[in-house]
Amino acid sequence: MTITPINKYSHISFATIKTFTDEIHLTTVLRAGQAFRWRKINDIWSCSYENGIICLRERYQGKDMCIDHAFLENRFDLKGLYQVSDYKSKEIVSHYLNLKDSLREYHTHWSKVDGKFPQKRLIKNTLEEKISDVGHGVRILNQNPWETLISFIISSNNNIKRISQLCETLSFAYGNYLGEIDNVPYYSFPKPIDFLKSGQTQIDLTLLEAELRKLGFGYRAKYISNTVNMFLIDEKLWIKLHSTQDDESCIEFLRLFPGVGPKVADCVALMGCGRHDLVPIDTHVWQFVQGKYKQEYLNWISKLPQNDNNSVLKTNLKKSLSNKAVDVKLYPFIRQFFKELWGLKPGWAQAVLFAAKVDLSNGINSPEDVERLKLKASIVDHLKEEVLIKQEEITFEQRLQKDIRIKIEETEIKQETGIKQEIDYEMDSYEDLASQRKKRRRLVQTKNPF
Repeated sequence: MTITPINKYSHISFATIKTFTDEIHLTTVLRAGQAFRWRKINDIWSCSYENGIICLRERYQGKDMCIDHAFLENRFDLKGLYQVSDYKSKEIVSHYLNLKDSLREYHTHWSKVDGKFPQKRLIKNTLEEKISDVGHGVRILNQNPWETLISFIISSNNNIKRISQLCETLSFAYGNYLGEIDNVPYYSFPKPIDFLKSGQTQIDLTLLEAELRKLGFGYRAKYISNTVNMFLIDEKLWIKLHSTQDDESCIEFLRLFPGVGPKVADCVALMGCGRHDLVPIDTHVWQFVQGKYKQEYLNWISKLPQNDNNSVLKTNLKKSLSNKAVDVKLYPFIRQFFKELWGLKPGWAQAVLFAAKVDLSNGINSPEDVERLKLKASIVDHLKEEVLIKQEEITFEQRLQKDIRIKIEETEIKQETGIKQEIDYEMDSYEDLASQRKKRRRLVQTKNPF
Protein backbone atom coordinates (compact mmCIF):
# COMPACT_ATOMS: atom_id res chain seq x y z
CA MET A 1 0.00 0.00 0.00
CA THR A 2 1.27 3.49 -0.81
CA ILE A 3 2.38 5.65 2.10
CA THR A 4 0.74 8.81 0.77
CA PRO A 5 -2.94 9.39 0.00
CA ILE A 6 -4.13 9.56 -3.61
CA ASN A 7 -5.86 12.82 -4.52
CA LYS A 8 -5.05 13.08 -8.25
CA TYR A 9 -5.81 10.70 -11.10
CA SER A 10 -2.23 11.13 -12.33
CA HIS A 11 -0.95 9.72 -9.02
CA ILE A 12 -2.70 6.36 -9.46
CA SER A 13 -0.39 3.41 -10.13
CA PHE A 14 -2.11 0.82 -12.32
CA ALA A 15 -1.61 -2.93 -12.56
CA THR A 16 -2.81 -4.76 -15.69
CA ILE A 17 -5.10 -7.68 -16.50
CA LYS A 18 -4.68 -8.98 -20.05
CA THR A 19 -7.53 -10.69 -21.85
CA PHE A 20 -8.84 -11.13 -25.40
CA THR A 21 -10.24 -8.09 -27.19
CA ASP A 22 -13.69 -9.68 -27.48
CA GLU A 23 -13.95 -10.50 -23.76
CA ILE A 24 -14.77 -7.02 -22.50
CA HIS A 25 -15.27 -3.47 -23.70
CA LEU A 26 -15.55 -1.07 -20.77
CA THR A 27 -16.96 1.82 -22.79
CA THR A 28 -19.94 -0.36 -23.67
CA VAL A 29 -20.52 -2.54 -20.63
CA LEU A 30 -20.26 0.27 -18.05
CA ARG A 31 -22.89 2.37 -19.84
CA ALA A 32 -25.32 -0.22 -21.20
CA GLY A 33 -27.94 -0.15 -18.46
CA GLN A 34 -26.43 -2.41 -15.79
CA ALA A 35 -24.42 -0.10 -13.53
CA PHE A 36 -25.30 3.57 -13.32
CA ARG A 37 -22.60 5.41 -11.37
CA TRP A 38 -19.47 4.93 -13.48
CA ARG A 39 -17.60 8.05 -14.64
CA LYS A 40 -14.90 8.47 -17.24
CA ILE A 41 -12.54 11.30 -16.33
CA ASN A 42 -9.06 11.67 -17.86
CA ASP A 43 -9.57 8.32 -19.66
CA ILE A 44 -10.09 6.59 -16.31
CA TRP A 45 -13.35 4.88 -15.43
CA SER A 46 -14.11 5.17 -11.72
CA CYS A 47 -16.91 4.30 -9.32
CA SER A 48 -17.23 3.90 -5.56
CA TYR A 49 -17.42 0.28 -4.48
CA GLU A 50 -17.91 -0.81 -0.87
CA ASN A 51 -15.41 1.28 1.15
CA GLY A 52 -13.30 2.51 -1.77
CA ILE A 53 -13.08 3.39 -5.44
CA ILE A 54 -12.45 1.11 -8.42
CA CYS A 55 -10.39 2.79 -11.15
CA LEU A 56 -10.18 1.20 -14.61
CA ARG A 57 -8.57 2.05 -17.92
CA GLU A 58 -8.71 0.04 -21.15
CA ARG A 59 -6.21 -0.09 -24.00
CA TYR A 60 -5.51 -2.36 -26.92
CA GLN A 61 -2.19 -4.18 -27.27
CA GLY A 62 -2.15 -6.24 -30.43
CA LYS A 63 -4.75 -8.97 -30.01
CA ASP A 64 -5.04 -8.32 -26.29
CA MET A 65 -7.31 -6.06 -24.32
CA CYS A 66 -5.43 -4.58 -21.38
CA ILE A 67 -7.53 -3.63 -18.36
CA ASP A 68 -5.44 -1.34 -16.16
CA HIS A 69 -6.84 -1.40 -12.64
CA ALA A 70 -6.41 0.08 -9.18
CA PHE A 71 -8.49 0.09 -6.01
CA LEU A 72 -8.33 3.08 -3.69
CA GLU A 73 -9.41 2.21 -0.17
CA ASN A 74 -10.86 4.79 2.17
CA ARG A 75 -8.77 4.71 5.34
CA PHE A 76 -10.69 6.51 8.07
CA ASP A 77 -7.78 6.05 10.46
CA LEU A 78 -5.39 7.79 8.05
CA LYS A 79 -7.98 10.20 6.59
CA GLY A 80 -7.64 9.65 2.86
CA LEU A 81 -7.71 7.30 -0.12
CA TYR A 82 -4.86 4.80 -0.20
CA GLN A 83 -4.03 2.35 -2.94
CA VAL A 84 -4.26 -1.34 -2.04
CA SER A 85 -1.91 -4.04 -3.33
CA ASP A 86 -2.07 -5.07 -6.99
CA TYR A 87 -3.16 -8.55 -5.91
CA LYS A 88 -6.12 -7.27 -3.87
CA SER A 89 -7.07 -4.85 -6.65
CA LYS A 90 -7.05 -7.67 -9.22
CA GLU A 91 -9.24 -9.78 -6.93
CA ILE A 92 -11.82 -7.00 -6.56
CA VAL A 93 -11.86 -6.06 -10.25
CA SER A 94 -11.94 -9.65 -11.55
CA HIS A 95 -14.89 -10.37 -9.26
CA TYR A 96 -16.79 -7.23 -10.27
CA LEU A 97 -16.23 -7.74 -14.02
CA ASN A 98 -16.97 -11.49 -13.78
CA LEU A 99 -13.73 -12.25 -15.61
CA LYS A 100 -13.83 -15.94 -14.63
CA ASP A 101 -16.57 -16.34 -17.27
CA SER A 102 -15.34 -16.64 -20.87
CA LEU A 103 -17.51 -14.41 -23.03
CA ARG A 104 -15.87 -15.66 -26.23
CA GLU A 105 -16.86 -19.26 -25.34
CA TYR A 106 -20.43 -18.18 -24.67
CA HIS A 107 -20.47 -16.15 -27.88
CA THR A 108 -19.26 -19.14 -29.90
CA HIS A 109 -22.06 -21.25 -28.42
CA TRP A 110 -24.77 -18.63 -29.09
CA SER A 111 -23.63 -18.22 -32.69
CA LYS A 112 -23.87 -22.00 -33.24
CA VAL A 113 -27.38 -22.42 -31.84
CA ASP A 114 -28.71 -19.09 -33.16
CA GLY A 115 -27.85 -18.22 -36.75
CA LYS A 116 -29.09 -14.67 -36.21
CA PHE A 117 -26.88 -13.92 -33.23
CA PRO A 118 -24.39 -11.06 -33.83
CA GLN A 119 -20.94 -12.23 -34.90
CA LYS A 120 -17.84 -11.14 -32.99
CA ARG A 121 -15.60 -8.46 -34.40
CA LEU A 122 -13.40 -5.81 -32.90
CA ILE A 123 -14.72 -2.26 -32.67
CA LYS A 124 -12.60 0.49 -31.22
CA ASN A 125 -14.90 3.22 -29.96
CA THR A 126 -14.31 6.70 -28.71
CA LEU A 127 -16.26 7.70 -25.62
CA GLU A 128 -19.25 9.34 -27.29
CA GLU A 129 -19.40 7.04 -30.33
CA LYS A 130 -22.54 4.98 -30.80
CA ILE A 131 -21.91 1.24 -30.57
CA SER A 132 -22.85 -0.79 -33.65
CA ASP A 133 -25.31 -3.68 -33.55
CA VAL A 134 -22.61 -6.19 -32.62
CA GLY A 135 -22.75 -5.74 -28.84
CA HIS A 136 -18.98 -6.18 -28.61
CA GLY A 137 -17.46 -7.04 -25.21
CA VAL A 138 -20.72 -6.94 -23.21
CA ARG A 139 -20.83 -9.14 -20.13
CA ILE A 140 -22.96 -9.30 -16.98
CA LEU A 141 -21.28 -7.56 -14.05
CA ASN A 142 -21.15 -8.96 -10.52
CA GLN A 143 -22.86 -6.11 -8.69
CA ASN A 144 -23.98 -5.48 -5.14
CA PRO A 145 -27.57 -6.81 -4.79
CA TRP A 146 -28.72 -3.88 -2.62
CA GLU A 147 -27.49 -1.19 -5.01
CA THR A 148 -28.93 -3.12 -7.95
CA LEU A 149 -32.33 -3.38 -6.23
CA ILE A 150 -32.56 0.35 -5.49
CA SER A 151 -31.12 1.32 -8.90
CA PHE A 152 -33.77 -0.64 -10.76
CA ILE A 153 -36.57 0.68 -8.55
CA ILE A 154 -35.32 4.10 -9.67
CA SER A 155 -35.21 2.90 -13.30
CA SER A 156 -39.01 2.76 -13.59
CA ASN A 157 -40.05 4.95 -16.56
CA ASN A 158 -36.57 6.51 -16.72
CA ASN A 159 -33.74 6.65 -19.26
CA ILE A 160 -30.15 5.65 -18.46
CA LYS A 161 -28.89 9.21 -18.03
CA ARG A 162 -31.67 10.11 -15.61
CA ILE A 163 -31.19 6.87 -13.64
CA SER A 164 -27.47 7.64 -13.37
CA GLN A 165 -28.15 11.14 -12.07
CA LEU A 166 -30.61 9.89 -9.45
CA CYS A 167 -28.35 7.06 -8.25
CA GLU A 168 -25.55 9.60 -7.97
CA THR A 169 -27.82 11.98 -6.05
CA LEU A 170 -28.76 9.20 -3.62
CA SER A 171 -25.07 8.56 -2.91
CA PHE A 172 -24.34 12.25 -2.35
CA ALA A 173 -27.35 12.67 -0.08
CA TYR A 174 -27.07 9.56 2.10
CA GLY A 175 -23.80 7.73 1.32
CA ASN A 176 -20.53 8.06 3.22
CA TYR A 177 -17.93 10.50 1.95
CA LEU A 178 -14.88 8.56 0.72
CA GLY A 179 -12.63 11.31 -0.59
CA GLU A 180 -11.82 13.43 -3.64
CA ILE A 181 -9.65 12.95 -6.71
CA ASP A 182 -8.86 16.13 -8.63
CA ASN A 183 -11.70 17.83 -6.71
CA VAL A 184 -14.24 15.22 -7.85
CA PRO A 185 -16.02 13.88 -4.71
CA TYR A 186 -16.80 10.19 -4.22
CA TYR A 187 -19.52 8.81 -1.95
CA SER A 188 -20.50 5.24 -1.19
CA PHE A 189 -23.90 3.94 -2.26
CA PRO A 190 -26.03 4.19 0.92
CA LYS A 191 -27.01 1.05 2.80
CA PRO A 192 -30.34 0.97 4.70
CA ILE A 193 -28.69 2.11 7.95
CA ASP A 194 -27.24 5.18 6.19
CA PHE A 195 -30.75 6.61 5.79
CA LEU A 196 -31.11 6.92 9.58
CA LYS A 197 -30.39 10.38 10.92
CA SER A 198 -28.15 10.92 13.92
CA GLY A 199 -29.82 9.55 17.04
CA GLN A 200 -32.57 7.75 15.12
CA THR A 201 -33.30 4.08 15.65
CA GLN A 202 -36.06 3.96 13.06
CA ILE A 203 -36.91 5.76 9.84
CA ASP A 204 -39.24 8.74 9.74
CA LEU A 205 -40.98 7.60 6.55
CA THR A 206 -42.79 10.89 5.97
CA LEU A 207 -39.60 12.93 6.23
CA LEU A 208 -37.51 10.53 4.11
CA GLU A 209 -40.11 10.43 1.36
CA ALA A 210 -40.35 14.24 1.39
CA GLU A 211 -36.55 14.52 1.12
CA LEU A 212 -36.41 12.08 -1.78
CA ARG A 213 -39.19 13.89 -3.62
CA LYS A 214 -37.34 17.17 -3.17
CA LEU A 215 -34.23 15.51 -4.60
CA GLY A 216 -36.15 14.59 -7.76
CA PHE A 217 -37.21 10.96 -7.22
CA GLY A 218 -40.92 11.64 -7.73
CA TYR A 219 -43.31 8.75 -7.02
CA ARG A 220 -40.30 6.43 -6.61
CA ALA A 221 -39.54 8.21 -3.31
CA LYS A 222 -42.26 6.19 -1.59
CA TYR A 223 -40.92 2.91 -3.01
CA ILE A 224 -37.37 3.66 -1.88
CA SER A 225 -38.29 4.85 1.62
CA ASN A 226 -40.55 1.85 2.24
CA THR A 227 -37.95 -0.60 0.91
CA VAL A 228 -35.28 0.93 3.16
CA ASN A 229 -37.65 0.66 6.11
CA MET A 230 -38.41 -3.01 5.39
CA PHE A 231 -34.69 -3.86 5.54
CA LEU A 232 -34.21 -1.91 8.76
CA ILE A 233 -37.15 -3.63 10.45
CA ASP A 234 -36.17 -7.16 9.38
CA GLU A 235 -32.42 -7.90 9.21
CA LYS A 236 -33.14 -11.33 7.72
CA LEU A 237 -34.11 -9.62 4.45
CA TRP A 238 -30.52 -8.38 4.03
CA ILE A 239 -29.16 -11.90 4.55
CA LYS A 240 -31.65 -13.38 2.10
CA LEU A 241 -30.91 -10.72 -0.54
CA HIS A 242 -27.23 -11.68 -0.43
CA SER A 243 -27.80 -15.46 -0.31
CA THR A 244 -27.90 -17.98 -3.16
CA GLN A 245 -31.42 -18.80 -4.34
CA ASP A 246 -32.95 -20.54 -7.35
CA ASP A 247 -34.48 -18.36 -10.06
CA GLU A 248 -38.12 -18.55 -9.00
CA SER A 249 -37.39 -18.12 -5.27
CA CYS A 250 -35.21 -15.12 -6.04
CA ILE A 251 -37.89 -13.44 -8.15
CA GLU A 252 -40.61 -14.21 -5.59
CA PHE A 253 -38.45 -12.65 -2.87
CA LEU A 254 -37.67 -9.51 -4.89
CA ARG A 255 -41.36 -8.99 -5.70
CA LEU A 256 -41.97 -8.39 -1.98
CA PHE A 257 -40.55 -4.89 -2.27
CA PRO A 258 -42.60 -1.87 -3.41
CA GLY A 259 -41.89 -0.73 -6.95
CA VAL A 260 -40.57 -4.15 -8.01
CA GLY A 261 -42.58 -5.59 -10.88
CA PRO A 262 -41.70 -8.57 -13.11
CA LYS A 263 -39.16 -6.69 -15.25
CA VAL A 264 -37.37 -5.03 -12.31
CA ALA A 265 -37.26 -8.35 -10.45
CA ASP A 266 -35.70 -10.06 -13.48
CA CYS A 267 -33.09 -7.30 -13.87
CA VAL A 268 -32.10 -7.37 -10.19
CA ALA A 269 -31.97 -11.18 -10.16
CA LEU A 270 -29.78 -11.28 -13.28
CA MET A 271 -27.45 -8.35 -12.58
CA GLY A 272 -27.34 -8.32 -8.78
CA CYS A 273 -28.13 -11.85 -7.61
CA GLY A 274 -26.24 -13.94 -10.17
CA ARG A 275 -29.31 -15.54 -11.77
CA HIS A 276 -27.78 -15.71 -15.26
CA ASP A 277 -30.51 -17.85 -16.85
CA LEU A 278 -33.10 -15.09 -16.50
CA VAL A 279 -33.98 -12.88 -19.47
CA PRO A 280 -35.55 -9.55 -18.42
CA ILE A 281 -38.47 -8.74 -20.70
CA ASP A 282 -38.86 -5.14 -21.82
CA THR A 283 -39.79 -3.18 -24.94
CA HIS A 284 -36.46 -3.96 -26.62
CA VAL A 285 -36.76 -7.71 -26.06
CA TRP A 286 -40.37 -7.64 -27.26
CA GLN A 287 -39.21 -5.89 -30.45
CA PHE A 288 -36.67 -8.69 -30.96
CA VAL A 289 -39.50 -11.23 -30.67
CA GLN A 290 -41.74 -9.31 -33.08
CA GLY A 291 -38.98 -8.72 -35.62
CA LYS A 292 -35.67 -10.58 -35.67
CA TYR A 293 -36.95 -13.72 -33.93
CA LYS A 294 -40.58 -13.78 -35.04
CA GLN A 295 -40.34 -16.99 -37.07
CA GLU A 296 -38.33 -18.78 -34.39
CA TYR A 297 -40.91 -17.74 -31.79
CA LEU A 298 -43.79 -18.99 -33.95
CA ASN A 299 -41.98 -22.30 -34.45
CA TRP A 300 -41.46 -22.57 -30.70
CA ILE A 301 -45.18 -21.93 -30.06
CA SER A 302 -46.18 -24.62 -32.56
CA LYS A 303 -44.03 -27.17 -30.70
CA LEU A 304 -45.81 -26.65 -27.37
CA PRO A 305 -47.59 -29.85 -26.20
CA GLN A 306 -50.97 -30.45 -27.83
CA ASN A 307 -54.01 -30.30 -25.52
CA ASP A 308 -57.24 -28.30 -25.20
CA ASN A 309 -55.74 -25.66 -22.93
CA ASN A 310 -52.65 -25.20 -25.09
CA SER A 311 -54.76 -24.81 -28.23
CA VAL A 312 -56.24 -21.57 -26.87
CA LEU A 313 -52.85 -20.56 -25.46
CA LYS A 314 -51.11 -21.01 -28.81
CA THR A 315 -53.72 -18.89 -30.56
CA ASN A 316 -53.37 -16.10 -27.99
CA LEU A 317 -49.57 -16.19 -28.11
CA LYS A 318 -49.62 -15.80 -31.89
CA LYS A 319 -52.20 -13.00 -31.77
CA SER A 320 -50.17 -11.11 -29.19
CA LEU A 321 -47.37 -10.58 -31.72
CA SER A 322 -49.40 -7.75 -33.24
CA ASN A 323 -49.57 -5.90 -29.90
CA LYS A 324 -47.33 -2.86 -29.59
CA ALA A 325 -46.70 -3.39 -25.86
CA VAL A 326 -45.78 -6.69 -24.26
CA ASP A 327 -48.31 -8.16 -21.84
CA VAL A 328 -46.95 -9.15 -18.41
CA LYS A 329 -48.71 -12.50 -18.83
CA LEU A 330 -46.37 -13.27 -21.74
CA TYR A 331 -43.17 -12.86 -19.71
CA PRO A 332 -42.79 -16.54 -18.69
CA PHE A 333 -43.27 -17.71 -22.29
CA ILE A 334 -40.84 -15.23 -23.85
CA ARG A 335 -38.28 -15.97 -21.14
CA GLN A 336 -38.63 -19.72 -21.75
CA PHE A 337 -38.35 -19.22 -25.53
CA PHE A 338 -34.99 -17.46 -25.23
CA LYS A 339 -33.80 -19.90 -22.58
CA GLU A 340 -34.42 -22.81 -24.97
CA LEU A 341 -33.04 -20.89 -27.96
CA TRP A 342 -29.70 -19.90 -26.40
CA GLY A 343 -29.33 -22.58 -23.70
CA LEU A 344 -26.13 -21.30 -22.11
CA LYS A 345 -26.33 -18.09 -20.02
CA PRO A 346 -29.39 -16.64 -21.83
CA GLY A 347 -29.29 -13.57 -19.57
CA TRP A 348 -25.83 -12.74 -20.90
CA ALA A 349 -26.97 -13.27 -24.50
CA GLN A 350 -29.87 -10.87 -23.97
CA ALA A 351 -27.43 -8.27 -22.58
CA VAL A 352 -25.41 -8.42 -25.81
CA LEU A 353 -28.51 -7.72 -27.92
CA PHE A 354 -29.77 -5.06 -25.52
CA ALA A 355 -26.46 -3.15 -25.56
CA ALA A 356 -26.73 -2.88 -29.33
CA LYS A 357 -30.04 -1.00 -28.92
CA VAL A 358 -28.81 1.47 -26.29
CA ASP A 359 -27.74 4.94 -27.37
CA LEU A 360 -24.52 5.53 -25.47
CA SER A 361 -24.14 9.10 -26.75
CA ASN A 362 -26.01 10.51 -23.77
CA GLY A 363 -23.41 13.05 -22.58
CA ILE A 364 -23.11 11.67 -19.05
CA ASN A 365 -19.36 12.16 -19.15
CA SER A 366 -19.29 15.58 -20.80
CA PRO A 367 -17.06 18.27 -19.18
CA GLU A 368 -20.19 20.15 -18.10
CA ASP A 369 -21.55 17.04 -16.43
CA VAL A 370 -18.34 16.49 -14.48
CA GLU A 371 -18.42 20.11 -13.26
CA ARG A 372 -22.02 19.59 -12.14
CA LEU A 373 -20.83 16.52 -10.24
CA LYS A 374 -18.35 18.61 -8.25
CA LEU A 375 -21.08 21.04 -7.15
CA LYS A 376 -23.78 18.51 -6.34
CA ALA A 377 -22.81 17.70 -2.73
CA SER A 378 -23.49 21.20 -1.40
CA ILE A 379 -26.69 21.54 -3.44
CA VAL A 380 -28.03 18.23 -2.11
CA ASP A 381 -27.38 19.39 1.47
CA HIS A 382 -29.37 22.60 0.85
CA LEU A 383 -32.31 20.66 -0.58
CA LYS A 384 -32.40 18.30 2.42
CA GLU A 385 -32.16 21.26 4.80
CA GLU A 386 -35.14 22.90 3.11
CA VAL A 387 -37.22 19.74 3.58
CA LEU A 388 -36.19 19.52 7.25
CA ILE A 389 -37.21 23.15 7.87
CA LYS A 390 -40.54 22.55 6.15
CA GLN A 391 -41.07 19.44 8.28
CA GLU A 392 -40.29 21.44 11.44
CA GLU A 393 -42.84 24.07 10.37
CA ILE A 394 -45.52 21.45 9.79
CA THR A 395 -44.81 19.92 13.19
CA PHE A 396 -45.01 23.36 14.85
CA GLU A 397 -48.32 24.14 13.14
CA GLN A 398 -49.75 20.78 14.18
CA ARG A 399 -48.71 21.39 17.80
CA LEU A 400 -50.20 24.89 17.78
CA GLN A 401 -53.47 23.70 16.26
CA LYS A 402 -53.62 20.92 18.85
CA ASP A 403 -53.11 23.48 21.66
CA ILE A 404 -55.92 25.63 20.24
CA ARG A 405 -58.28 22.62 20.06
CA ILE A 406 -57.47 21.75 23.70
CA LYS A 407 -58.19 25.33 24.80
CA ILE A 408 -61.51 25.32 22.94
CA GLU A 409 -62.47 22.02 24.57
CA GLU A 410 -61.51 23.39 28.02
CA THR A 411 -63.64 26.50 27.43
CA GLU A 412 -66.66 24.41 26.41
CA ILE A 413 -66.30 22.19 29.49
CA LYS A 414 -66.01 25.18 31.82
CA GLN A 415 -69.01 26.86 30.19
CA GLU A 416 -71.06 23.71 30.71
CA THR A 417 -70.22 23.78 34.43
CA GLY A 418 -71.13 27.45 34.72
CA ILE A 419 -67.55 28.63 34.86
CA LYS A 420 -66.75 31.19 32.18
CA GLN A 421 -63.20 32.07 31.37
CA GLU A 422 -61.83 34.11 28.51
CA ILE A 423 -59.07 32.49 26.51
CA ASP A 424 -56.82 34.45 24.22
CA TYR A 425 -56.00 32.30 21.20
CA GLU A 426 -53.24 34.67 20.09
CA MET A 427 -54.13 34.24 16.44
CA ASP A 428 -52.29 37.44 15.50
CA SER A 429 -49.09 36.00 16.96
CA TYR A 430 -49.68 32.78 15.03
CA GLU A 431 -49.90 34.72 11.74
CA ASP A 432 -46.68 36.57 12.61
CA LEU A 433 -44.89 33.26 13.18
CA ALA A 434 -46.12 31.94 9.84
CA SER A 435 -44.72 35.03 8.13
CA GLN A 436 -41.34 34.54 9.83
CA ARG A 437 -41.21 30.91 8.72
CA LYS A 438 -41.84 31.93 5.12
CA LYS A 439 -38.87 34.32 5.30
CA ARG A 440 -36.68 31.58 6.76
CA ARG A 441 -37.73 29.15 4.03
CA ARG A 442 -36.78 31.64 1.31
CA LEU A 443 -33.24 31.83 2.74
CA VAL A 444 -32.53 28.16 2.03
CA GLN A 445 -34.46 27.72 -1.20
CA THR A 446 -32.19 26.44 -3.93
CA LYS A 447 -33.13 25.71 -7.49
CA ASN A 448 -33.22 21.95 -8.08
CA PRO A 449 -30.61 21.24 -10.81
CA PHE A 450 -31.45 17.57 -11.20
